[in-house]
Amino acid sequence: MTIIIMPLASALGKPELIGISKKHRIQMFDLDSVKNKLQVELAFLHAEEAFKEKRNISKDRQLEVLIRAAATRQISEAVRKIGIRDPKRMLAACKTDECKMTEFEIRTMLKAKKIHWKQEDSSEEIRRMIETEVGE
Repeated sequence: MTIIIMPLASALGKPELIGISKKHRIQMFDLDSVKNKLQVELAFLHAEEAFKEKRNISKDRQLEVLIRAAATRQISEAVRKIGIRDPKRMLAACKTDECKMTEFEIRTMLKAKKIHWKQEDSSEEIRRMIETEVGE
């Protein structure tokens, strides 16, 4: 599984971004709420496994990724915890076999430019993600 992960600043508004996200299967997170790429990659992996094993929490794969990245079982909590807040500080991610676009095409569609993302240690988030997985 190949995942494109980009920290971005978009000129679009939040409602437009959410619409594009759903239409093109691009996952969007609040940049300051996600620690690093590993957290995102594990969320995609855990969501995919949950659907294969029929233990998914949401019927929507994008919401499932958000739930897994937030290490919670509640959709509203996941949205509050790591959902996109500020279009100028967001993290866009997608599986290349689902969104079928290049990084450049995604940035162009989102009217966004790459920004700096200081990745941090995610061991606490990863521990919570694994505990959430094991607790199912």
